This record gives sequence, structure tokens and C-alpha cells, in this order.
Amino acid sequence: MPHFPYTYEDFEYKQPCFVIIEDNIPVSICCSARQTSKADEASVFTHEDYRGRAYGADVVKAWAAEVQIQGRIALYSTTKANLASQSVARKLQLAQYGTDIYIS
Repeated sequence: MPHFPYTYEDFEYKQPCFVIIEDNIPVSICCSARQTSKADEASVFTHEDYRGRAYGADVVKAWAAEVQIQGRIALYSTTKANLASQSVARKLQLAQYGTDIYIS
């Protein structure tokens, strides 16, 4: 997977994983970044050449549905600086339930 080589390294631990393929190339991906017996946290990335097509929201929605079918809670986190990720959260009408505070 040329656009997402880091995902292949620990692929078995990142399940479930959903990908959008365009022209036989994976262009957007969502998989589990962290997992417990009760919850999974999403890791989503869309290649820059394919952004603005709602692919991020589509793969997150598919991933979250599978996590919930497996009886776990699907979590999505983002930073204040990541406007693209915030856009995905808005499209999916996600509820904000917490805020991180960083002290440097």
C-alpha cells in the first residue's frame, strides 16, 4: 500500500480496517489506532490528492459501525489544529465529550 506503508507494519493489530480504493489505489483508510476490550480509537488518513471528497467520513463511518457490531465503543479524537479531522467529525455529527490540556 504505497500511500499507507505504516499501516501494513502492524496490520493484524489495527483491525477493523476499512479502505477506499480509487483507480486500484488505496486513497483513504480508517483502522483502530488503540484498542481495549471496551473501546477502539480511530486512525484515519486520506491521501492529500483525494481530500475533499468525503472519503474520510465514509471510512470512519464504516469502521465505527464494525467496532459497534463487535460490542465496543468507537472513539474519534482530533486536535484543535487539525481542521480536516474536525470536518470529518462534523460530517459524522459526533458528540464532543472531552478536551485534552497540554502543559509544556
